[in-house]
Amino acid sequence: MNKIFILAFLLGATSAFAADGKDVGNGGDAVVCRNAKNKITSVQFYDHFEAKEKRQMVLDLGAATLSYEKKLDLLLARVKKINPSRARMYREWWSSFMKEAKFIKGSNLIDIPDTGGGFVPAGCGLEQLAVQQTVKFPGDSRYTINQDLWDLMDANSKAGLILHELILREATSDEVGQTNSINTRYLNAVMSTKAYEKMSLKSYIELLQLTQFKVADAQGGVPIDISKAEVMFLNDENILSAWAISDTQFEFLWDKQVFQAKIRASGPRVEFYPSGLLKSTVLIDAKSMTLPILGKSTVVTTGDYGIYLRLYEDRSVAEAGGSVPLDLQLFKGDVRAVSISEQGVLEKIKFHYYTDPFDPRLPLVQLHGRWFPINGDSLKFDEHQRPLYEDQALLLTDAGYTMQCGWAEFNSNGDILACKNGAIGFWKTPDGKTWELVNKGSRPFNGIKVEFFADGSLSKFFTLDEVKNANLRTVKKIKEVSVWPSGAVKSVHSLDYITDMTAKVRGQWYEAEFAEFTETGLVAKLHGSKCGSDGEVTFSTKHGSVSVIGCSKTEVFPDTGYLKAGKLSRQQTLTTANGTRTFAQFADVEWEEDGNATLVVNP
Repeated sequence: MNKIFILAFLLGATSAFAADGKDVGNGGDAVVCRNAKNKITSVQFYDHFEAKEKRQMVLDLGAATLSYEKKLDLLLARVKKINPSRARMYREWWSSFMKEAKFIKGSNLIDIPDTGGGFVPAGCGLEQLAVQQTVKFPGDSRYTINQDLWDLMDANSKAGLILHELILREATSDEVGQTNSINTRYLNAVMSTKAYEKMSLKSYIELLQLTQFKVADAQGGVPIDISKAEVMFLNDENILSAWAISDTQFEFLWDKQVFQAKIRASGPRVEFYPSGLLKSTVLIDAKSMTLPILGKSTVVTTGDYGIYLRLYEDRSVAEAGGSVPLDLQLFKGDVRAVSISEQGVLEKIKFHYYTDPFDPRLPLVQLHGRWFPINGDSLKFDEHQRPLYEDQALLLTDAGYTMQCGWAEFNSNGDILACKNGAIGFWKTPDGKTWELVNKGSRPFNGIKVEFFADGSLSKFFTLDEVKNANLRTVKKIKEVSVWPSGAVKSVHSLDYITDMTAKVRGQWYEAEFAEFTETGLVAKLHGSKCGSDGEVTFSTKHGSVSVIGCSKTEVFPDTGYLKAGKLSRQQTLTTANGTRTFAQFADVEWEEDGNATLVVNP
């Protein structure tokens, strides 16, 4: 009883190791027939016997005069027509097969119980012809073959055995994980028939799914995973979408050249057009390739991410990446990628990553008839191929100075009108003065905006620099400055909300947050910085002095400095065209140049 238990345990353990397909291995079998004297009369490869006798398949491995090597070439050529990546993998394994095989004579291979149910003719038996295992120790071989049986087989059986071992190597891999040779024998048999050559792509993928293999090729040889999700077919020969395999190469035909490529999937699936053409982006393994981009034959070279390409159904370029040279009316230089509409219009570019704002490799944009470097992440274009300057750093440089715009506004001629949320830099006004610009990142102010004249010089900007003319003094606080086309100061607005600016009217200096000037430098408007009882300021009119609120908006006649408009700080009697009149505190009043007052708003 104990002996029976021990024997059963050992048999169970042997089966468990055999099922693993790693240490014990899997292999091919032969139907061996012997005469009464136990002499071998015939040896037939079991996969072929099973196909003909059990499933009535008609095998065709080519002419009888072909060597087994030629027959194997024929079989792999069949596979290549419908599944190039699998054929390429099998050919690679076949190229090293004999180096990895050990042929033994005078010994029988230990039977591997991976065959499953079946039958053999009377007087014949099933013998282990080959064993395959993962090489683990020095001296081990991946394939061990019984040479005594091998020498008695015809070329069909030899070619069939080798194809069996190649299929089995895939089947028992970690990726596929099969533990016996049942599916391998069936797939080997089908591949050895003439009917296999006429099989549709859909039928072939159904065959692979039936035999529990996990990968296949869509039309064009594009590798797909058929085990993770449904394969969507347009018809028997064309797939619309399937699960992508991004790490397996395939042959990509372009302009009569064959390139090695991989899927550059942005999602889990690879997609195709109804015509069968690949819709997803491909990564090209090449140093360069010539592509038609915006009507020009363009040589695209490999970049940080290689060369990648996405096509429209008419095979025109939808997107190309790598290192793409462009030469347009308002843009030129080398970019990381271009996106083109179906109408052939440039929609978007992506920039290379340059950390140096003065890198000579930066592409250029034309503004005001001059070319300026540009950098950032991407740049969009309108239907006329004019840059839209959204969500990127526009890098304007002039006389060695630089400014970056996170958002820019342009007129219909492509001239820059405004730059918003820019970085610290330097720029010039029309009079040639260079100003240090301030961005919102250095101060807690949102929406800081820089504006330009048509010639590209500054018209409005933010700076920490001192601003001076005969009637203005400032200190180093952030301020908004606008200038006249001549470059003369037009207005200054302090953004620190403390007394850091004074403006002179009729020989008297007034503290102000805001001041506006004529082009000749005379004060036209003031906005004081103080309110309350200590914020009262006095201006002159032709009829005397008037007290106004210091933090209100005050206007003066530039040529005379007389008060033009203001808010009264207290009740006052003023001269009007109809005589004197008492005006209430906080009244908004305007004056004519002759000094007569007019009530605008009565509080």
